[in-house]
Amino acid sequence: MMRRRNIRVTEQLLGELDAKRYDSALTHRILAAPSALPRLLRACYLAQNHQYGSARADVERALEVGRGNPVVELVAAMVLYSTRDYQRALNQFESAAKLSSNAAHRAYQQIIGAAGSLGWEHDVRRALEAGIAAEPEDPTWHAQAVRFFVRGRYWQKALEHALRALELAPEASRMWMEAAGLHAQLDQREPAAAALARALANIPADQELAYQLEGARVAIDASEFPTAFACLNRAIELEPSNPDHHVKLAELHSWRGDDELELARAQTQRALEIDPEYAPAVRMQGALQVLSQQYDEAIASLSRAIELDAQDYQAHVWLSEAYLRTKRYDQAHAQLHHGTMNAGGFLFVAWLLRYLIVSYDEQTPPDTNIPNRRTEEFDDVIRELCPALAERCLSSRKDADIVAAVEAAMTALRGNRGIYATHVVDGQLTRLHARTGCRHESRWVLQLLRVAPGDECMALYDPLVDKYPGSSLTYCHRGELKLWLGDYEGGKADLERAIAEVSGTRWAYIGLSTLGLVNGDYQYTLDINAKGIRVMNGTEGPAVYVYRGEAKRRLGMLDEAIVELEESVKWHPARASGTINLALAYHAKGMLEPFEPLWRRLRDEQASGLLSDAAYELDVTIFGDDGWEPALDVKVRVLEHALKMMGGNRSSGLLSYWTRDQKMRFVQLWPHSGHGPHERDHEHLEQAKRMLLKALAHYKGPRAV
Repeated sequence: MMRRRNIRVTEQLLGELDAKRYDSALTHRILAAPSALPRLLRACYLAQNHQYGSARADVERALEVGRGNPVVELVAAMVLYSTRDYQRALNQFESAAKLSSNAAHRAYQQIIGAAGSLGWEHDVRRALEAGIAAEPEDPTWHAQAVRFFVRGRYWQKALEHALRALELAPEASRMWMEAAGLHAQLDQREPAAAALARALANIPADQELAYQLEGARVAIDASEFPTAFACLNRAIELEPSNPDHHVKLAELHSWRGDDELELARAQTQRALEIDPEYAPAVRMQGALQVLSQQYDEAIASLSRAIELDAQDYQAHVWLSEAYLRTKRYDQAHAQLHHGTMNAGGFLFVAWLLRYLIVSYDEQTPPDTNIPNRRTEEFDDVIRELCPALAERCLSSRKDADIVAAVEAAMTALRGNRGIYATHVVDGQLTRLHARTGCRHESRWVLQLLRVAPGDECMALYDPLVDKYPGSSLTYCHRGELKLWLGDYEGGKADLERAIAEVSGTRWAYIGLSTLGLVNGDYQYTLDINAKGIRVMNGTEGPAVYVYRGEAKRRLGMLDEAIVELEESVKWHPARASGTINLALAYHAKGMLEPFEPLWRRLRDEQASGLLSDAAYELDVTIFGDDGWEPALDVKVRVLEHALKMMGGNRSSGLLSYWTRDQKMRFVQLWPHSGHGPHERDHEHLEQAKRMLLKALAHYKGPRAV
């Protein structure tokens, strides 16, 4: 009887809510009963219709009577997230996790999804750790951790979780492939080969093509080239009309050099027969023309390839080389810039080409002594590709010797201009052991902060300083990290050391100017940036605009500040500190018309997590029912507090900030490359409704009407 009554009352409530009669007499009668479930059901509907304030009020009332019920607490958290009340949502998920093992599993998964969509990767890491601790024998947690750390490029951590997942589920072919790729990334060739063999020995029948292609990529990185050839040939058997497989096989043949260039041409021609407009095939045609010194033809082919796909980094690199050989140095420089921007890995060949371009263009005298910083990015590479010439040039530091070594290295690469660098050793195609350079490795450690605790990142810098003596970059990047971690004195010491090593370390001056912003010495910020620009011969990079703009805004130089900050936002739209500063400058100038769009962009899209956290700490509301807006003074207070939370970070790439309880969080890059934080809200709220309806069907409390 009770169950039938519950069903009838639930149907009545759904009828009212579907008709958007959220405040009808019947709705109020039903909600008058002391049950959390119907009120949360209305909260779901209200949130879906952007009535965020009313939805939160329903959540509060529901928790008053329903706290301790796993469904109530989980759904409450889901609704709070959809209303942009992020910290309270995470708090509520953590509360739900304490109620039962099933609730814990679901809550931690929800935290991973919610925090991940906001860019709060440290919250994701903590949720993964909690999930593993709660269910240590469940390999899926480790599989998620693998994906998390791979995205953060923390290969060692990812491999630890992959190996643990395989201990728990040793027949998981997909994880064997993951482990093989991670071993290869870390240049652990024997375990990579063994793991790859396990993965390829047990391929799911409906996934063979995907496995063969990934197997080829991993085999290349692990220097298992017979396996790479076998995988690509099998891919062609499975899908002969796909031009990409033929291009990949052509690349491998070209890496072996003169003896196999005809095979490379044959595969390239086959790809072009399948699709004459397939950009990688046109690029491969141009690459073979460069190798044959047919530079005019190569320039035409490679230019066409870039027209078809401007993101093909190898096309830009090959075109840069063609321009270099035809003494068109400006064009060579430009193409190299485009190539390095899109490579997605350490493209040391770009540093080799850059050296040649500068030396030939400036006609550097042969006996000129070249400082270490000009070669530190490829020292290890030339030691491997041409050891005798490398030792000579790195000892003499003469330009003529370095040019000879770099040209020999380019020759040793044969047809390879990609990020998986190779050469031929004793007749065998071999992957280079050198995987990184000073700048690349130092930036890699800095970027690890997205997924790793700050102390782990700091510890990784100590061996780098010893590995690259005389480099300013390791000190500069470590100093930047210290600024982000709030160690301003340590950051200052490292940045000053970077300048002492190389006075022309541009960012070190910019980094020092951060100290003026956080300490209130805004004239110092202007002065140190001016000094850096003088040292750099009057040139200035776009990063300086936000620092000068913020200093001028705080000094009341609003007209000049607005010009600087508008430049900052134009050059780096993702730099949230620039957008916040510009909005505050507009407000201070009384320019409310341009202020409002920036406020909405920051709150709704660009920095929703940061502004939500700022509002949470100030105990103010910035999201209410549809059409509601907070007062202007609240908006300004939230923006000012958000900037304070960012501390010493004014970055455009890794935008960190600190909450008052010392949690490091990040502003998601904007525009969003994947799903925005709320693109799946409707789907998640529908899931919440289903959870509630299932619970209502078994509800044994008092009658609702």
